[in-house]
Parts: sequence; structure tokens; C-alpha cells
Amino acid sequence: MNLLIFLTTLLTALVLGVKTASITKQQYSIPLYKHHFKAGLRRATEQLSNYHTSGLNDIAYYGPITIGKQQFQVMFDSGSPLLWVPAQNCSSGGCTGHTKFNQNVTAIASFNIQYVLGFSQGYLAEIDMSLAGLTVSKQRFGLSYNISSEFAAYPFDGILGLSPREYPNIGNLNPIKTLINQNTIDPYVSFHLSRYDDTNKGDQGTLTLGGIDNSKFTGSINYNNLTDSTEWWQVSIDNVMVAGKSTVQQRSAIIDTGTTVITAPRKDADEIHSIISGIYNPAYEMYTIPCTTVFNMSLVFGGILYQIDDRDIIIRQNGICLSGMIPDSTIGSAWVVGDVFLKNVYTVFNYANLSVGFAPSVKLQS
Repeated sequence: MNLLIFLTTLLTALVLGVKTASITKQQYSIPLYKHHFKAGLRRATEQLSNYHTSGLNDIAYYGPITIGKQQFQVMFDSGSPLLWVPAQNCSSGGCTGHTKFNQNVTAIASFNIQYVLGFSQGYLAEIDMSLAGLTVSKQRFGLSYNISSEFAAYPFDGILGLSPREYPNIGNLNPIKTLINQNTIDPYVSFHLSRYDDTNKGDQGTLTLGGIDNSKFTGSINYNNLTDSTEWWQVSIDNVMVAGKSTVQQRSAIIDTGTTVITAPRKDADEIHSIISGIYNPAYEMYTIPCTTVFNMSLVFGGILYQIDDRDIIIRQNGICLSGMIPDSTIGSAWVVGDVFLKNVYTVFNYANLSVGFAPSVKLQS
């Protein structure tokens, strides 16, 4: 059992009467795209709230969406493909304390979505909705009558999945792709994930639909083509640097805004933590590290090195220091690169070219 509350909503299975696609092994990357924005299309920005507890900050990022006539808080999750909120008849533990959908809609199909942690089960319906002031017409979404108890503690009601995956037999499940198909926005979704500790410096997490916010990053956005265009935002890590040393190379990584930490297969995680005297503690299911550790960890994507601030990778609680990288093989040999890394970069998901772009986040003045 983990010592701390972490969130990892990476999709492991979604049953909709269609077969789950397998992960391909082809890997390639490109350095830079020019951003071509169509005249007359809109760009909108949603401010993100930061879920934190007394012992841990930056657990998840969420914001409002209006579904029909009701407003819900949803976590924006690049690791899953479906928008869902609690149904009126939901009585399971995960619905406790959350807003429930209470409007008349017609059930279209059932769904059962399984995450690394938790699940949601219900039926699909269709309705008009609004996100960041943009109207999403006839959007299919999930109404959950059975939600696992993990979700009861979270301040958001449901999840808005941003995966590139398509379900041709069911219809579009991603409101962002609907906005793109409606010719409302350009095919970009961009994230700036702020630190809760930087709130007093005026930093605000943002989700930008249909464009990028040049004030949130420095330099150029460098893009990496997907190694699997049917399932996740999955790209190749060239190299992992720790304390100035090169460690594991050529790994596949799923870029997941819905995961708090970084996960990697146990062998990779052991190798990396051996450099900084990290010891795996089965009681925590995490690595303890000396509190004097200088982690100095960087990930290399497309030949560009992106450094992770030690404030993000070293978790301090009750006199114990833990690593924000944990061992997990739920997705086989793939890494899951979550918010521990993504707080350090501006991230752009490109639905047209099926690529993920990074640029260093703007450094705040102390």
C-alpha cells in the first residue's frame, strides 16, 4: 500500500464491444513543427485547479465543464479516452460527495473502464456541453453508476479523457476531438501544470484548447511522433540522466497528465535509484532516498534534454524522503511519465500530426 495518495488514471482496459488495440514497437521522432493556425478558429483557455493534501501537493489537475445544464469538475487526463461523470442512480463509494447528472438522456451503449488504480462502469449518452466557453455539440459521454471507492477522496466529479484513440463503432468519446471535427478549434491541446507551492507567485495552471500560450514556455516546442497512434500519447525516451550519469536508453513512454508520478519497470527503476542510494521499501511500494539527495534527473526526448526540478521528484513527508519515480509494470515495458515531469515543461498534444511537443516551462522568480 502506498504511503501517500497518488493518482494514476492511465487506461488499462475499456470495454465497449470493440477490441483493444495492441502497442506497436515502431519508434520515430521529429524535431519541430510550425504551428499553422486556421483563420477564424477559436482558442480558449481553462484555468486548472491543483489537488493537494496536507502531505502532498500537485496530485491532479482539474477544471469545470458544463454538461447539458449542469456544471461538473473533471480531471483532464491524457491517459484515457472517455469523458464520464456520476449518474443520478450511482450509489457506490466513489460517488460520495460528488455532483450527479440528473437530466433526461437516452442510453446508447454500456461501458466499463479500468484504470491502473480504480474503475468506472455505466452507460453512454449524448448531449450538448460547454468547455472553456466553447460549445461541443452532440457529445457522447459516460454516466457512471458504479465507481470505485478511490474516487471518493478526489475533489473532481469525473474524468475527461484526451487519448487519441478512436472508436469508430461507438462514436467520438473525446470532446476535444469533437471541437476539432466541428472546425471550432485548431488540433492542439496544451498544458501548463503549476506547482501548488508557486501559487503565491501568481502561477496558474492552464489548459489551452486550439493553440499554445507563448507566455508559459521558453525556446521552441520540439515534437515527438507517436510510437502508437491508436491507444495513448506514447513516444520514445532517448535517454535518462541521473546525477550527471546516463542510465537507461531507448524506452517507450506514455505521456499522462492523469498520473502524479513517473512509473517504470522495476529493473529500470532499480538501476536509476542505485545511483542515488535509493532503497526500495515494500511497505511503501516506493523508494526511500536520503533527504540530502541531489537527484538531478533529466529525460531526453528527440535529442533534447529536459530537467526535472528536485522539488518535484523528491517527496518529503514526516521526516521521510521518497522518490517520485515508482516501479510498476502494468503497461509492460513502457514508462508512464506523469506530472512529476510535466510540471517542468509546457506540453502540446497535436491531434493532426499525432505528436507530443515539449518546451521548458518559464522559470518563476523567487
